[in-house]
Amino acid sequence: MAAALLAVLVIPALAGCGSEKKAREYIEKAREKYKAVAQENEKFKKQYEALGSLGGSTQGVTPEDIAAMRKYLADMVAIIAALDKSSQAVRSEYEKVLDLGDAARYKEFARIEIQKLSLVDRQARLSNDLAAVATKAMDAYAAGQAIDQATIENETKPIVEQRNKITDQINKLNQEATKLAEDLDL
Repeated sequence: MAAALLAVLVIPALAGCGSEKKAREYIEKAREKYKAVAQENEKFKKQYEALGSLGGSTQGVTPEDIAAMRKYLADMVAIIAALDKSSQAVRSEYEKVLDLGDAARYKEFARIEIQKLSLVDRQARLSNDLAAVATKAMDAYAAGQAIDQATIENETKPIVEQRNKITDQINKLNQEATKLAEDLDL
């Protein structure tokens, strides 16, 4: 009888410890893989900032300016693709945590991290939208049409506003993840 009671109390506790240990392993792997995401994200931020300064003026745009802008856009699209690939590798590790039978707090942490990755992906897609607006303007200019700054601003403003909102959401999730990581001693 005592052995049966001990088994009822101890086995679930040990099972939970195994899930938490496995969750920690997956989270550590995800964090290691996240380094690639962080590197790609830094490249992306620099490219995005450079693109903004490059496209700041529509006066006296030369064919060389258009060529430089196209190169920046092509590089940005390549960085977004690399960011997406790195992000998927990280996401798969966090999804393994969600598949565990126990470890609720670790699952909560994994969910937050997956949300952050989704937001980073959305931000990257919005940047593709900005690149499309810039490409359309360059194509029009190359075809001899004047660049309509007001139209460009009207098309890009909602995209930039959405990117800014996503940045705020990411920052909020970062705070939650940091607090939870401290609580879990990650």
